Amino acid sequence: MTALVLGAAAIFLIILLANHLAKEQRQQKETLEQAIFQIVEELEGAGNGDLTVRASLTSEEMSTVADLMNAIIESLQETAIQVKQSSI
Repeated sequence: MTALVLGAAAIFLIILLANHLAKEQRQQKETLEQAIFQIVEELEGAGNGDLTVRASLTSEEMSTVADLMNAIIESLQETAIQVKQSSI
């Protein structure tokens, strides 16, 4: 009987742990999705030609991506300035 109780308790603990991990993964996914949407919103103007926009680096999860996107936009902005100056 004791082995049966211990087995049931072990199964119960495994189920609790699995539920906790699933909840944690959902929260991490949601946090990442929010950070991605924030970057997309912040850089939306670049798609319309506004090369002065920059992504904020507030999200720890996406700071590297935001930094890279900022570098790309900055490079495009510098290229556009050089093209404009060379055509004058």
